[in-house]
Amino acid sequence: MSAREDAGLDPWLTLAGIWVLSFVVNAYLIVPSSVLPLIMADTGVDHATAAWVISGAFLSWSLTNLGVGVGIDRYGDYTVCAVGTLVVAVAGVWGYYAGVDGAFGSLVASRVVAGVAIGGIWTAGSNLVGRTFHSSRAGTALGLFTTSAPAGLAVGQLFGPRVADAAGWPVAIGLFGVAALGGFALFALAHGRTDPVDAPAATSAFRNVRAALSEPAVRYGCAFGFAAYSLFLIFNSWLPTYLSQDLGVSLAAGGVVVAVFPAMGVVSRAAGGVVSDRYLGQRRLPIVVTSFLVTLPVVAVVAFVTDVTVLLAALVVAGFAVQLSIGILYSYVREAVDETIAGTALSLLGAASIFGAFSAPIAAGSLIEGSGYVAAFGYAAALAAVGLALTWLAPAN
Repeated sequence: MSAREDAGLDPWLTLAGIWVLSFVVNAYLIVPSSVLPLIMADTGVDHATAAWVISGAFLSWSLTNLGVGVGIDRYGDYTVCAVGTLVVAVAGVWGYYAGVDGAFGSLVASRVVAGVAIGGIWTAGSNLVGRTFHSSRAGTALGLFTTSAPAGLAVGQLFGPRVADAAGWPVAIGLFGVAALGGFALFALAHGRTDPVDAPAATSAFRNVRAALSEPAVRYGCAFGFAAYSLFLIFNSWLPTYLSQDLGVSLAAGGVVVAVFPAMGVVSRAAGGVVSDRYLGQRRLPIVVTSFLVTLPVVAVVAFVTDVTVLLAALVVAGFAVQLSIGILYSYVREAVDETIAGTALSLLGAASIFGAFSAPIAAGSLIEGSGYVAAFGYAAALAAVGLALTWLAPAN
C-alpha cells in the first residue's frame, strides 16, 4: 500500500495531475487530423502521404514502447514524464516552424519524435497510477486515467479547426504542443504530495517478455488491442476530411461532430470496468464481445448515411462501443500474468495497440486514394469482424 493511501485526497490529486498531462498530450497527438485538408492543401500531399502526420507519432510510440518501459524501471515515472513533456513542447514548436515553411517531411519528423515522448508519458502514467493506489482501488483509478486519452482527442478535434481559422494550422500544432508544459506543472504539484509504493525489482526483459507472451490472454489481448485502436484511429483520422470533402461540412462544424466520437470514451472506458466488476463477476471478455458486436453494424451506418444528424447518432454509438473494449483490455491482460511481469504485459498490449493506431490511418488513406471512403469503412468493418471472431477463441477470465 502507498505510504499515503490513508492520506485522503493525495492519491486522487496525483491521478488528477497525471490525467491532465495525458489529456494535453493526447490533444496534441490528434490535432493534425482536425486540420488535415488544410495541411494537404498547403503542402501538396495526397491522402496516403498526409496520413503520416498522424501515423508517424503512433509508429514511433509502438516501436519504442518496450524500450520506454526499461527507462521507466531505471529512472522512474516522474523523470520519464518530465523528459517526455519537454520533448513534446519542443516538437510542437518544431512542427509550427515546419508548417510555416510548408516542410511536410520536417513536420512528420517532429511528430515521430513526439510519439516516443507521448508513449512514455502514457506508460509512466499508467504505471504510476497502479502503484499509487491500493489494489482494491487500482482498477477504478486506472480506468479513470484512461479516459484522459479520449477527452484529449475530443478537445483536439473540437478546437483544432478554431485555432486554425483564427491563426493558421501551424499555430494549432505548436499551441497544443507547448501546452504540455502547463499540464506537467499541475502534475508536478500533485505528484509531490504522494508517495507511491515501490515497483517490483526489474529482472531480465527477455524473460519477462517470454513469460508474458506464454499467456494466451496476453496474445489475444494484443490482437484485440490492435483491432480496437485501428478502429478508433480510422474514425478519428479520416472523419473530418470525409465530412468536409464528401458531405460538404465545414471543418469547424465537422470538428464538433467528430469530437463526439472520442468524447464517448470518457464514459465507456470507465463504464466497462464498473459493469465488469459489479454485474459480471469481474469477467472481462463479455465486455470485449459486446464492443465488437455493436461496432460491426454501426460502421455500415456511418459508411452509407449522408444525413449529419443520423451520422452524429451513429458516432455516439460507435464511439461508446469501440472504446468499451479499450478500457477493459488493460485489466484483461494485467490480470492474466504475475504481478512481477504486469508492466511487461501492458507494454506488449500498448505496442500492439499503438501499431494498430499507426497502421490504420495509412491503410485507410491508401484505400480512400484508390477506391474511396466506402473501401476504408469496409476495412473498419473487417477489423470489427475479426475482433469478434477472436473472442470465441480467447480464454475467459
